[in-house]
Amino acid sequence: VKNLVIGSKRCKTAFFRVGTAETLFNLLKEFSSLNHTELLIEIIDCISSFVKSNDKNIVNRLIELGCIQHLFTLLSLEIDSINLCESCLRCLRSFFLPKLSSSSSSSTTTFSQVDYSNPFLTPIPFVLLCDQDTHKPPSSITQSEQFSSTTELTSNEQYSPIDILFENSQLFDILIRLLSVSKSSQLSIVEILCCLCVNNERQKELVDKNIIPAIMHLLVENINDKQQTYHNNNKISQVSLTSEYIVGACLKLFCSLCYQNAFIAQQLHDTIHTETNQTLCEIISSLLTRIHRPVVISYYAAKFFVNLCKTKVLSADHPSVSLESLTTLIHLCTKSIINKCVYLYIECLDTLIYLLNGNSTLHHIAMYTEQLLSKLFIYIFTPTKVLDEHVDESVIVQIRASSLTLLAVLSSHHEDIKKRIAEQENLISTAIDCCRSPHLSLQLAALRLFHGLSRSVHQLRTTFNDTICDILLDAIKSSDLSIVKISSCVISNIVLEFSTCRT
Repeated sequence: VKNLVIGSKRCKTAFFRVGTAETLFNLLKEFSSLNHTELLIEIIDCISSFVKSNDKNIVNRLIELGCIQHLFTLLSLEIDSINLCESCLRCLRSFFLPKLSSSSSSSTTTFSQVDYSNPFLTPIPFVLLCDQDTHKPPSSITQSEQFSSTTELTSNEQYSPIDILFENSQLFDILIRLLSVSKSSQLSIVEILCCLCVNNERQKELVDKNIIPAIMHLLVENINDKQQTYHNNNKISQVSLTSEYIVGACLKLFCSLCYQNAFIAQQLHDTIHTETNQTLCEIISSLLTRIHRPVVISYYAAKFFVNLCKTKVLSADHPSVSLESLTTLIHLCTKSIINKCVYLYIECLDTLIYLLNGNSTLHHIAMYTEQLLSKLFIYIFTPTKVLDEHVDESVIVQIRASSLTLLAVLSSHHEDIKKRIAEQENLISTAIDCCRSPHLSLQLAALRLFHGLSRSVHQLRTTFNDTICDILLDAIKSSDLSIVKISSCVISNIVLEFSTCRT
């Protein structure tokens, strides 16, 4: 059964219809004696494959049967088999990783949930300045919308793995205890913890479980793993490639813990590792200063400082933000060696948007070379030149929308940057085409670009034309509130200026 269902949605659905989920759970209970280790591993691996299905009915049924609780019961026993322990944790991780689902009503795949199994694709549900509701104080906007996409992952589920875990505090003790079992166990546990950071309340509950010292120890341990030499009075300076996945997962967890949470961000900023007497920030900064650093580690190390900056724990001109993180993200966005990692491109673009939105002092640093702009234009005009030819259309839409949105943020303040962007050949005509696209994300991104440019009197009188005005007049009639809001902002800027466009 396991060999049939692995990688086959059709087989999973067929087996589920004949009651295989119930049969597997009954077998799990029947052979829970540790005398049946090999059989247990086969049963658990089979359940894990079913859990990875995009079919909510299959996943919810397995949760309803009590698979999560039973796996934790197994882990609470004194298990001699490392393989059995790792199998249980991998299966649990599958329960907590939200799935990607496709919309049958659309010709392309709609990413309605976040695939945490891909280490690059994570939510950044922030509010762009041009999208803010001016009738609400900023604090209320942040509180109501900051976790809109992540909370949606669990609010609509009848049975939430996250709720099951938080209802029993002893389950956290089990996970922390098992961190010492193996590298595979460490990776599974840290990824489970990453999935729990769905809002400020859950972040606080996790920190209250005192997981920061344990994960920091894990981070340092894996950075030092198989390290032959130490430099600068035992300071951390090198990363063992064999442990880069765990280091990346630990960094991802720290990013998730401090995302839009100033209290925890400050706590992480002040955390010191007793053995090396380094702060967490110094340790993570050392990862960014390495010349040959793994891509995933570079991304999450940069993202950590971005989150500290956005919570005001670090200023935008702090070297870890303005020099290390910003330049790292730009480098990752433009690095040709990772052409196949399209999700990393999208994530880096979205993280740059998050950082630069509201931090205009960083805009000129980001534009210091033509490298970023030229790459953004490639993503917008000819994305297939840098992406695999077999990549899904929805991915191309995502990267084009993110690139346009980043241009919109960069064009929102400084006149010289607006001019450089607006003068790019075919950009305005391409943005007009995006406004007419059936994809909402492209429409929003193009309108945001027009909004950034509309803050300039010069651009209003040179770039804006009747075609753009017609598009804006159509946009304010849209059934989508986001489209109406942004197009209204652009029209407001137009009519405030005495130019031919105001008519």
